[in-house]
Amino acid sequence: MRIFVATAVIFMAVGLPMQYVYAELTVNIPDGGVCVNSMQCESRCCRYVGDGSNVMQYCMPKATFGEQCSSKTLYGVYHFCPCERSFIAKSLEDYNNISVCINDGMECDTCGIYIHVGKSTKCVGYEEYSHGKCGLDCGTYETVYRCSEGYYGISHSDVVVVETQCPSLCKKCPENGICHEGFNETFYCRSGYYKSNDGCLRCPLVGIDADGNDKYGQIGNNTFMHKDGINECNAALGTYTDALGTFEILSGECKYE
Repeated sequence: MRIFVATAVIFMAVGLPMQYVYAELTVNIPDGGVCVNSMQCESRCCRYVGDGSNVMQYCMPKATFGEQCSSKTLYGVYHFCPCERSFIAKSLEDYNNISVCINDGMECDTCGIYIHVGKSTKCVGYEEYSHGKCGLDCGTYETVYRCSEGYYGISHSDVVVVETQCPSLCKKCPENGICHEGFNETFYCRSGYYKSNDGCLRCPLVGIDADGNDKYGQIGNNTFMHKDGINECNAALGTYTDALGTFEILSGECKYE
């Protein structure tokens, strides 16, 4: 299914009418797919990922218990995803009023929450978080660790405390993979690549197109990055040439086995 978004383009020259460009956007994009608006995502959350000039927009899961969250978007894109329906957002005055997802009615509403502190100076590949303690220690925090941007391997449920040695849970992101900082239990593959064990492999060469360019298989519409296995690669419509001659692909669902 696709949606059409009308974008106004204003011409500065006097006398030219306002024009509208209709951009065809894919919807129901799974987590890890590139997006321009949250309406496109299965999760209904398109968020900014990355730092400085290396920022992109991806469909991501809604924030679960303890994670930072946001209820406002900038042109349909979040800085942090909103909470899942079973949680509510709580603003923390002691942490510059950032919001986290909590269980409504909890006796200790800071129990189990995570607040990002920054990159670890002790353990390479890790970020430090303040983790809210529970029970009699309610209102106090301990330092825990999660994977940095470019690493993966710690799940939502893991509470990793460093006492003497750095943990060995975080793996370096594979070549042509994308690993988001924070709650990145797994990795995604860049468009045109598929997941195979702990790596990202390029979809096979389809052939040479009419312009003499090598054309490789793609995943979906070349925006999805979460698929496993070569059978998720498909060849785009078009005329190609390979060692056996010239052929034409008439269906966009021409998949590899």
